[in-house]
Amino acid sequence: MLLLDACYVIAFILVSPLILVMLLVRPSFRAGVVDRFWPSLHSAPSRQTVWLHGSSAGEIDLLRALVERIASMPGDYRIVISVFSVSGHTAARKAFPEHPVIYFPVDFSPVVRRFLRTIEPRLIVLVESELWPNFLATVERAGIPVCLLNARMSDKSFQSHRRLPLIPWGMRKLSMLAAQSEEDATRFRDLGFPGDRLHVTGNMKYDLCDIGVAGEAPELRRQLRERYGIEPSTAVLIGGSVHRGEDKVLAQAYRRLIDTGRKLFLVIVPRYTADAQAMISELEQLKLTGVRRSGLEEGQSRVFDDPSSVLIVDTMGEPSHATSNPMGGDSSILTPALGCGHGDYRRTTKA
Repeated sequence: MLLLDACYVIAFILVSPLILVMLLVRPSFRAGVVDRFWPSLHSAPSRQTVWLHGSSAGEIDLLRALVERIASMPGDYRIVISVFSVSGHTAARKAFPEHPVIYFPVDFSPVVRRFLRTIEPRLIVLVESELWPNFLATVERAGIPVCLLNARMSDKSFQSHRRLPLIPWGMRKLSMLAAQSEEDATRFRDLGFPGDRLHVTGNMKYDLCDIGVAGEAPELRRQLRERYGIEPSTAVLIGGSVHRGEDKVLAQAYRRLIDTGRKLFLVIVPRYTADAQAMISELEQLKLTGVRRSGLEEGQSRVFDDPSSVLIVDTMGEPSHATSNPMGGDSSILTPALGCGHGDYRRTTKA
């Protein structure tokens, strides 16, 4: 850890002029800077604290099912949620107003130790791909179990980590790793993670389908269809958490389907709301009209009577509250919001 800390200090000195410029010209870069060195909460030694971490808004959304499960457990548990990005911090405060939300510490062992002394966690849970080597080594030395849930490993990341063993070294400090698929698990094993601490548990996105009041889905479906003027017989195609490039493929497929006379309604939820305008431009090239959710006013829903109109959800948090198949319709071509419902999410958003 001392060697890694020294490397961080040298790197910080070298790039400090650039950091200073970014702090001056980009307000979003300044957000949470101090909080990444000193946690903005008080210790609670009388309670058992579980520290949950998700990098951005997408990972924070995955924590909803886990937070509900922990909150329902017997015992006096305190849940602390940390985030890395500014959008994640906004989403977490909105999703979990009853729990403290902090920024994740910089990967510098003295700072990590300060966070551990303040938070005093009994357990730390990370989501998807948050593998900070100094953080993991410091937590292991403190004797605190740390788990990685919904873990994924792309082939590109796998090849990179094989050449530079720093991340695999930190990864082996984990007490338990739950992979999304057997393919992901194989890559983690090939990087040296012990098989007895590795489990394949599926994608947590599907756990979100269980959230909500029993029997609530039909009424929510009816309200959504009524709001946007969608007939019960019209199938709804939803591309959730879509990256640039994926929107073009999805729009091309939609264009071909409606040209054959299929009754469809397309909803695109950009991974980053700032991409909304660029996605609208892509739609225009296919003679489709992108309509921003943020720009809709009451009484404008009938604009979607025309199948060439596509809803672009450029607001935060709305799709995550929908239960399985929120719009209803033909589930064979439905890609439910943020992975809920039928089909393989990764495949359907890119096809």
